[in-house]
Amino acid sequence: MTVPDPGEGGAWNLSMVQAGPGGTGDVARSAPSTEVMRKVLVAVLDSGVDDTHPDLRAAVDPKASASCADGRPDSRTGAWRPDPGVPESGHGTHVAGIIGAARDGQGVTGVAPGARIAAVRLLGPLGQYYAENIVCGMLWAADHGAKAVNDSYFADPWKYNCPEDRDQAALIAAVGRAVAYAQRKGAVVVASAGNDGQDLGAARTDERSPNDRVSGPPLSRHLGTECIRLPGELPGVLTVTAVNRDGRPSSYTNYGRGRVSLAAPGGDPDGGPQGAIVSDWPGGQYAALAGTSMAAAHVTGAVAVAAALHPGFGSGQLADAVAVAAAGGCPVGVRGCGDRRYFGVGVVVVPR
Repeated sequence: MTVPDPGEGGAWNLSMVQAGPGGTGDVARSAPSTEVMRKVLVAVLDSGVDDTHPDLRAAVDPKASASCADGRPDSRTGAWRPDPGVPESGHGTHVAGIIGAARDGQGVTGVAPGARIAAVRLLGPLGQYYAENIVCGMLWAADHGAKAVNDSYFADPWKYNCPEDRDQAALIAAVGRAVAYAQRKGAVVVASAGNDGQDLGAARTDERSPNDRVSGPPLSRHLGTECIRLPGELPGVLTVTAVNRDGRPSSYTNYGRGRVSLAAPGGDPDGGPQGAIVSDWPGGQYAALAGTSMAAAHVTGAVAVAAALHPGFGSGQLADAVAVAAAGGCPVGVRGCGDRRYFGVGVVVVPR
């Protein structure tokens, strides 16, 4: 998983979205300055972010960071950092690096270097992203002025929540209200589409829920199209699918006409470091991962750049700006991005 310091080289994903040193021509020259980007706050709701990492030390804003791991905001110094004893605790650091790692000649560069990151840890000791964690994090991000909120996870314990189930309907309502609140406060909520290779617009099977049973395996459920992934399928959320290095939909990505918003680099888990997304990892390390989590982070970075270019834009206007840029045609090396089942409006590129 961990890889040597890439020295900001060979970032195919940045080239695809036309960002940073991977960008070319007018797009690269039009990138906002660090001073302008510092005015934009991006919230990373995840497993925590290691703000001691050299790439993220200047990016994470302690005043806007907190832990919601027990459902209440804890803003004590370092509360937002990952717990190494919890599985996948490095995930949030990796996501944060894709969004906003510094451009300093070492490590990696984010899509929106210079943006301030609100590190909001949701993951508690049980390794779950429960609704109370998500609601806490979403409200915290909104109240601290985040212009984009990255959600590279699904709400536990149900991978998909069905409105006919009383308990699951309550989860939909709670997370839905929190998302709507963040949107009204001016934030674009971005979410991963998921890594099950399923059509979100069709009947499907869920073999992983609930994933917090004390004993026995998860239940096997046959779901209709009314059952949704939280927060990705809530109104107004930018739901992101993944493409690999050659621009084709990644084999694992969820998809669905009318269910996904746009696509972004997520990489190939079988392609080695060259085919995955290389980003930051706790302890000053770097890791190569693949997934729609990584794809969502690219879109969040693009929203941050749009916010820097258009400081007066609200949530809907920022989402539209990113969508218009993505719909402008397939990026170099990408073919067939007109298939809305897998690409939504298109592959994200950083707005001019």
